[in-house]
Amino acid sequence: LAAAAGFYRNWKNRRAFNCLGEMTDAQLADIGLTRADLSFAALPFGADPTQRLGAIAAERMRCGLGVPARTC
Repeated sequence: LAAAAGFYRNWKNRRAFNCLGEMTDAQLADIGLTRADLSFAALPFGADPTQRLGAIAAERMRCGLGVPARTC
């Protein structure tokens, strides 16, 4: 049952991630991301890209940096 729940969660997160690719660059910037972040988070395929994107956006907020800065 846990494996099925994990599979469903990953599938749902991958669908949400795919929707991000349809956003404009300005919309991505509003949530603290760039199009390059989407490419970075997409690999490897088995990983949950939404977790990686969340970490990127959180780091930018923590550092008080705007897009596209990577480190503080």
